[in-house]
Amino acid sequence: MENKERITIDIEKLNKNLNELENLNLNEKEKEVVESAINYREDSKYYLRKKEYFTAIDAIAYAHGLIDSLRIIYDLIK
Repeated sequence: MENKERITIDIEKLNKNLNELENLNLNEKEKEVVESAINYREDSKYYLRKKEYFTAIDAIAYAHGLIDSLRIIYDLIK
């Protein structure tokens, strides 16, 4: 799989995982974590457009880690 395709798929997966959190009653700190993940997603899109694939992969991977921590807390990982 080519880098651009992998990053695009990872962004789509992050969007799906973010949607899982929409109906949860998150506290303010958890909302900050979600906002940070969204910012890293946008960074990933920016670097993808610039064809800086390694930086784009790093940013989206970090965003996934943030969201996965919340998914673990709320027992959403299957």
